[in-house]
Amino acid sequence: APASISSAQTITVTATSVADSTKSASASVSLSSTVPASLFGLTVLNFTDLTPTMQFGTTRSWDAYDLDWSDANPSAGVYNFTYLDQFIAINQARGADMIYTFGRTPQWASSQPDASTPYGPGECAPPADIADWDAYVQAVATEAAGKIKYWEIWNEPEDTSFYCGDIPKMVTMAADAASIRSEEHTSELQSRQYLVC
Repeated sequence: APASISSAQTITVTATSVADSTKSASASVSLSSTVPASLFGLTVLNFTDLTPTMQFGTTRSWDAYDLDWSDANPSAGVYNFTYLDQFIAINQARGADMIYTFGRTPQWASSQPDASTPYGPGECAPPADIADWDAYVQAVATEAAGKIKYWEIWNEPEDTSFYCGDIPKMVTMAADAASIRSEEHTSELQSRQYLVC
């Protein structure tokens, strides 16, 4: 028989014998009144204008407006972290941990500046000069020091519309980011299993 949930947050399951329908057994389990928000993650694209009504424990930066490398680093050595600072402040006020996803190379730094992507020209490619990547990672890490709990390299790098470079370059970028991030021991660098060779 299907489970039923009472208003008291109790689940009761009743099993009836197929051979003898007069024989059955029931079991009940009481649940806590709520499921912890820490078990839920949410990406809020328009994070400055939308306030989700549900509670969540973690939020991710990928696809949230104006947070990616191409948005925040319009030219070499020039950074605009206005939206990153807002993202951090809003999510700290919500009590949500944050995942910052590095990715979307600006066209000026791209090794394939004319590559077609869903975001903008060249954004799927790794940088032509790894020093530009390192400078951006360092700038973000400095800006967000102690505020972002998790760090991730790229979104779906197996999909060439998101990442059109090769795996050795991705591994180099991940190693460089991990080295830069290791200075802050309270954060964790996330990696994808399929990047491990």
